[in-house]
Amino acid sequence: MKKIFAVVLCLVIAASALCACEKKPSESEETTAESEAASLDVTEEAAKERVVTLAYTAADTFNPYKTESGMNRDIALLAFDSLFRINSSYEPIPSLAASYEESETSISVELRDDVCFTTGEMLNPRDVIYSFRYAKTSPLFAAQLSNLFNCTIENDCVVFGLIEPDINAVNCLDFPIIKFGTGEDDIPTGCGRYEFIRRDGEYVLV
Repeated sequence: MKKIFAVVLCLVIAASALCACEKKPSESEETTAESEAASLDVTEEAAKERVVTLAYTAADTFNPYKTESGMNRDIALLAFDSLFRINSSYEPIPSLAASYEESETSISVELRDDVCFTTGEMLNPRDVIYSFRYAKTSPLFAAQLSNLFNCTIENDCVVFGLIEPDINAVNCLDFPIIKFGTGEDDIPTGCGRYEFIRRDGEYVLV
């Protein structure tokens, strides 16, 4: 009986020691934790708007179909996405396109349904047809699109007609997509990763 009592007593003493080891945070520690949490919130809020300032040619336009300087042309790629992008192996990777089907005479492209322009309006086939017409007349894209003679809408897909069969025709569909009706603007409306914003007399990418 005495042995049992001794064991119980030892357990009670051990439990008391463990409780004593649990250090409660002091007021200063609680304040520090709250400050760190607040700083994290501010950081996350600031991360929502990523501003990039790059060198550009002020005398030139940011219109991807009219720009003449290589610098502005490269910057424009950040604000205007295309149906496909070409990887280092020269393979077409869908960007604004969800999927596509090829035949000897056409390319049918289904658009993603989760893309919107900076104005909040959703991307639709009409915007692609509009962009295609500008690309066909642009010195920057006319040559690569010379084998595509038209662009139409069929079953909510954008269909490009080919003059001649071409196994690399999809690679040509990397022209910038702009919102319908904004083709004559110095900065058309795009649906890329960044948006051009004028601040303090200069353009930045947000």
